[in-house]
Amino acid sequence: MNSPPFFDRELELLDGGPLPRVTIGTSSPFLARYEGSFFGLRGAVESIVAADQPEPLILYLPGIAKDRQGSVLMELERAGTCYEPQLKRLGLNVLRQRFTDGQIDEMLRPSAVTYDDIVAFLGQGGQVASVLHTLFGGAQGEVLLTEWLASDAKDGALLEKDALPELLKLIKVRLGLDLTADSSLSKARERTCRYVLVNEFRADLSCAPPKFIGMVPDPPGQEHAERIRDIAEGLRRRFPDAYIGLADSVEQDQGLAGPVSRPQTWVPSTPSVSRRSGSLPMPRR
Repeated sequence: MNSPPFFDRELELLDGGPLPRVTIGTSSPFLARYEGSFFGLRGAVESIVAADQPEPLILYLPGIAKDRQGSVLMELERAGTCYEPQLKRLGLNVLRQRFTDGQIDEMLRPSAVTYDDIVAFLGQGGQVASVLHTLFGGAQGEVLLTEWLASDAKDGALLEKDALPELLKLIKVRLGLDLTADSSLSKARERTCRYVLVNEFRADLSCAPPKFIGMVPDPPGQEHAERIRDIAEGLRRRFPDAYIGLADSVEQDQGLAGPVSRPQTWVPSTPSVSRRSGSLPMPRR
């Protein structure tokens, strides 16, 4: 059975004359709902908008994209304000009160996610759903991962609270790096750091990357690449000492730290400040 329309469930309809009214705060505007005909909707509100002092009116067009070129309702749209809420964007803001970005991405990934689905997510128990969210003081997404990469101070609490599976899921969803479930926290940090710094380095090259960093996978999508950049920049800006240590470790691990012969065309597109003149530069802007 289909759920009643949003307004029918969340706002009580009151008898208001030519159209029903709803109560929003201290206002009781008329409500006109699109039911398959734009001309029918315009005709239904004609007597209201034709008055010398029109009363407040809401035109509700569920699931209809605004026609910005030839809308039958353009005159009415210009006379008022168009509110075009994005369900997933609103859902993200609300769900962030209880879930991490990794959890939310999985919840909102299906294209058919509905308002009722989001309400159901919020109704899943009374406890705080994300252990990571609590341990990192409410930090989310890339900010949380940046703090975790920069320090192992919370590793004990992560293990005690059995939060490693949630952390691995966050890494996969936000960065596109799929770590095995049996990864230790130290190994997960090492591999994630290598993945972040090598991919930022690779993105800064003006030519094909060297073959010996080919074992580090590319990010699967542009949004993952942007988040990788955000984390690398966050490490440099907020945790510069930790960043230098992490970059040195990745240079050693990837064989970038010693004197290496390289083609003249292999030059990063942004300046490097590597401390070793003979090494292949990790970006440290």
